[in-house]
Amino acid sequence: MKQRIIRVLTVINLCLAAAALTLGAAVYRQTSELSDDMGYDLYDMISYDYIIDTGKSGLMVTNFRSYGGDLWIREGATAIGAGVFNGVQLLNQENPQIIKSAYLPDSLRVIESRAFFATQAEWVRLPDDIMYIGDLAFAESTTLKRVYFDKVPDHHIEISPSAFAYLEGVEFVNFPDYIVFGEDNFISYK
Repeated sequence: MKQRIIRVLTVINLCLAAAALTLGAAVYRQTSELSDDMGYDLYDMISYDYIIDTGKSGLMVTNFRSYGGDLWIREGATAIGAGVFNGVQLLNQENPQIIKSAYLPDSLRVIESRAFFATQAEWVRLPDDIMYIGDLAFAESTTLKRVYFDKVPDHHIEISPSAFAYLEGVEFVNFPDYIVFGEDNFISYK
Protein backbone atom coordinates (compact mmCIF):
# COMPACT_ATOMS: atom_id res chain seq x y z
CA MET A 1 0.00 0.00 0.00
CA LYS A 2 2.81 2.41 0.92
CA GLN A 3 4.60 1.81 -2.39
CA ARG A 4 1.39 2.44 -4.29
CA ILE A 5 0.91 5.82 -2.54
CA ILE A 6 4.50 6.76 -3.36
CA ARG A 7 3.95 5.86 -7.05
CA VAL A 8 0.74 7.90 -7.18
CA LEU A 9 2.45 10.91 -5.56
CA THR A 10 5.39 10.57 -7.97
CA VAL A 11 3.01 10.57 -10.97
CA ILE A 12 1.19 13.62 -9.58
CA ASN A 13 4.51 15.48 -9.06
CA LEU A 14 5.61 14.66 -12.60
CA CYS A 15 2.30 15.89 -14.02
CA LEU A 16 2.55 19.14 -12.03
CA ALA A 17 6.14 19.67 -13.18
CA ALA A 18 5.15 19.11 -16.83
CA ALA A 19 2.24 21.55 -16.50
CA ALA A 20 4.48 24.21 -14.93
CA LEU A 21 7.07 23.77 -17.69
CA THR A 22 4.41 24.06 -20.39
CA LEU A 23 2.93 27.18 -18.79
CA GLY A 24 6.39 28.75 -18.40
CA ALA A 25 7.21 28.11 -22.07
CA ALA A 26 3.91 29.68 -23.16
CA VAL A 27 4.48 32.79 -21.01
CA TYR A 28 8.04 33.13 -22.32
CA ARG A 29 6.84 32.83 -25.94
CA GLN A 30 4.14 35.49 -25.43
CA THR A 31 6.55 37.83 -23.65
CA SER A 32 9.11 37.34 -26.40
CA GLU A 33 6.55 38.16 -29.10
CA LEU A 34 5.37 41.22 -27.16
CA SER A 35 8.92 42.43 -26.60
CA ASP A 36 9.68 42.10 -30.32
CA ASP A 37 6.55 44.10 -31.18
CA MET A 38 7.30 46.85 -28.66
CA GLY A 39 11.06 47.08 -29.27
CA TYR A 40 12.10 46.11 -25.73
CA ASP A 41 14.33 43.25 -24.81
CA LEU A 42 13.05 40.60 -22.40
CA TYR A 43 14.86 42.22 -19.51
CA ASP A 44 12.84 45.39 -20.05
CA MET A 45 9.59 43.45 -20.10
CA ILE A 46 10.16 41.14 -17.15
CA SER A 47 12.25 43.05 -14.62
CA TYR A 48 12.29 46.73 -13.75
CA ASP A 49 14.88 46.46 -11.00
CA TYR A 50 17.45 48.43 -12.98
CA ILE A 51 15.26 51.55 -12.91
CA ILE A 52 14.62 52.81 -9.40
CA ASP A 53 12.29 55.50 -8.14
CA THR A 54 14.40 58.12 -6.38
CA GLY A 55 11.40 60.05 -5.10
CA LYS A 56 11.66 63.74 -5.98
CA SER A 57 14.32 63.12 -8.63
CA GLY A 58 12.22 60.60 -10.55
CA LEU A 59 13.32 57.35 -12.15
CA MET A 60 17.06 56.58 -12.33
CA VAL A 61 18.67 53.97 -14.57
CA THR A 62 21.07 52.11 -12.27
CA ASN A 63 22.10 49.03 -14.25
CA PHE A 64 22.27 47.84 -17.82
CA ARG A 65 21.60 44.53 -19.49
CA SER A 66 21.40 44.19 -23.25
CA TYR A 67 22.92 42.50 -26.24
CA GLY A 68 24.45 45.78 -27.38
CA GLY A 69 23.62 47.70 -30.53
CA ASP A 70 21.38 50.76 -30.42
CA LEU A 71 20.50 51.91 -26.92
CA TRP A 72 17.03 53.41 -26.46
CA ILE A 73 16.32 54.30 -22.86
CA ARG A 74 12.61 54.24 -22.24
CA GLU A 75 10.69 57.50 -21.81
CA GLY A 76 10.07 58.27 -18.15
CA ALA A 77 13.66 57.80 -16.97
CA THR A 78 14.88 61.11 -15.51
CA ALA A 79 18.46 60.22 -14.54
CA ILE A 80 21.28 57.87 -15.51
CA GLY A 81 23.35 56.75 -12.56
CA ALA A 82 27.13 56.93 -12.27
CA GLY A 83 29.00 54.44 -14.46
CA VAL A 84 25.92 52.62 -15.79
CA PHE A 85 26.99 52.55 -19.45
CA ASN A 86 30.72 52.71 -18.74
CA GLY A 87 32.31 51.16 -21.83
CA VAL A 88 35.20 49.64 -19.89
CA GLN A 89 32.78 47.91 -17.53
CA LEU A 90 30.57 46.63 -20.36
CA LEU A 91 33.51 45.21 -22.33
CA ASN A 92 35.05 43.45 -19.34
CA GLN A 93 32.28 40.90 -19.08
CA GLU A 94 31.91 37.33 -20.21
CA ASN A 95 29.56 38.56 -22.97
CA PRO A 96 30.75 42.05 -23.98
CA GLN A 97 27.98 44.54 -24.63
CA ILE A 98 28.84 47.15 -27.24
CA ILE A 99 26.53 50.14 -27.54
CA LYS A 100 26.62 51.54 -31.10
CA SER A 101 24.38 54.56 -30.50
CA ALA A 102 22.50 56.10 -27.58
CA TYR A 103 19.14 57.82 -27.87
CA LEU A 104 18.27 59.38 -24.54
CA PRO A 105 14.59 60.12 -23.76
CA ASP A 106 13.14 63.61 -23.53
CA SER A 107 12.28 62.94 -19.88
CA LEU A 108 16.00 62.66 -18.96
CA ARG A 109 17.35 65.53 -16.83
CA VAL A 110 20.57 64.17 -15.25
CA ILE A 111 23.55 62.17 -16.52
CA GLU A 112 25.79 61.26 -13.58
CA SER A 113 29.60 60.97 -13.55
CA ARG A 114 31.21 58.41 -15.86
CA ALA A 115 27.76 57.27 -17.06
CA PHE A 116 29.07 56.72 -20.62
CA PHE A 117 32.82 56.81 -19.90
CA ALA A 118 34.76 55.11 -22.74
CA THR A 119 31.53 54.11 -24.45
CA GLN A 120 31.76 52.40 -27.84
CA ALA A 121 28.82 54.44 -29.15
CA GLU A 122 29.34 56.40 -32.36
CA TRP A 123 26.64 58.97 -31.62
CA VAL A 124 24.60 60.19 -28.69
CA ARG A 125 21.36 62.18 -28.88
CA LEU A 126 20.91 64.38 -25.81
CA PRO A 127 17.43 65.50 -24.71
CA ASP A 128 16.73 69.20 -25.00
CA ASP A 129 15.67 69.50 -21.34
CA ILE A 130 18.83 67.99 -19.82
CA MET A 131 19.90 69.94 -16.71
CA TYR A 132 23.18 68.31 -15.64
CA ILE A 133 26.00 66.24 -17.17
CA GLY A 134 28.59 64.98 -14.65
CA ASP A 135 32.38 64.50 -14.55
CA LEU A 136 33.82 62.31 -17.30
CA ALA A 137 30.27 61.38 -18.40
CA PHE A 138 31.38 60.78 -22.01
CA ALA A 139 35.17 61.12 -21.60
CA GLU A 140 37.66 58.90 -23.43
CA SER A 141 35.04 57.58 -25.85
CA THR A 142 37.34 56.98 -28.79
CA THR A 143 34.62 55.88 -31.23
CA LEU A 144 32.25 58.77 -30.48
CA LYS A 145 31.73 60.88 -33.62
CA ARG A 146 28.67 62.99 -32.85
CA VAL A 147 26.94 64.36 -29.75
CA TYR A 148 23.85 66.39 -30.51
CA PHE A 149 20.67 68.07 -29.38
CA ASP A 150 17.68 68.12 -31.76
CA LYS A 151 17.54 71.87 -31.15
CA VAL A 152 19.53 74.33 -29.06
CA PRO A 153 18.31 74.11 -25.43
CA ASP A 154 16.71 77.34 -24.19
CA HIS A 155 17.82 76.96 -20.56
CA HIS A 156 21.11 76.78 -18.65
CA ILE A 157 22.74 73.35 -18.56
CA GLU A 158 25.33 72.54 -15.93
CA ILE A 159 28.04 70.51 -17.65
CA SER A 160 31.15 69.39 -15.80
CA PRO A 161 34.33 70.73 -17.44
CA SER A 162 35.54 67.13 -17.96
CA ALA A 163 32.23 65.69 -19.24
CA PHE A 164 33.53 65.33 -22.82
CA ALA A 165 37.27 65.25 -22.07
CA TYR A 166 39.77 63.53 -24.35
CA LEU A 167 37.50 63.05 -27.34
CA GLU A 168 38.97 63.48 -30.81
CA GLY A 169 37.11 64.44 -33.97
CA VAL A 170 33.72 64.69 -32.30
CA GLU A 171 31.02 66.90 -33.82
CA PHE A 172 29.02 68.80 -31.19
CA VAL A 173 25.68 69.91 -32.65
CA ASN A 174 23.21 72.48 -31.29
CA PHE A 175 25.08 73.12 -28.04
CA PRO A 176 24.28 76.50 -26.43
CA ASP A 177 26.65 79.37 -27.35
CA TYR A 178 27.75 79.86 -23.73
CA ILE A 179 29.46 76.44 -23.72
CA VAL A 180 33.02 76.61 -25.00
CA PHE A 181 34.99 73.49 -25.90
CA GLY A 182 38.69 74.00 -25.23
CA GLU A 183 41.81 71.86 -25.50
CA ASP A 184 41.01 68.13 -25.19
CA ASN A 185 37.31 69.19 -25.16
CA PHE A 186 37.39 70.53 -21.63
CA ILE A 187 34.42 72.84 -21.18
CA SER A 188 34.32 76.41 -20.00
CA TYR A 189 31.52 78.96 -20.00
CA LYS A 190 31.32 82.40 -21.67
